[in-house]
Amino acid sequence: MTNTKLTKQEVTRNFAMAEQAAEKGPVMITTNGKPTHVVLTYADYDRLVANTPKPSLATLFYFPGAADVSFCPEKIDTKPRPDPFE
Repeated sequence: MTNTKLTKQEVTRNFAMAEQAAEKGPVMITTNGKPTHVVLTYADYDRLVANTPKPSLATLFYFPGAADVSFCPEKIDTKPRPDPFE
């Protein structure tokens, strides 16, 4: 597996080159010398996320910083519909 490093300008000029490089391994894209994105083949991406468990709603509540999120939904004034069988 080969790791390739390309600048954003190189990828902009020739995306086909990045696609071909991704066949051999991950392609790191840099902007101003700093890594910003990675190009992978779909097969590599699929392997990467295949064993990632999907979070449940309960585990999302235990996410760090979740307690700092305020959630105050507006109260909706609803009235029940009359029973059509009365």
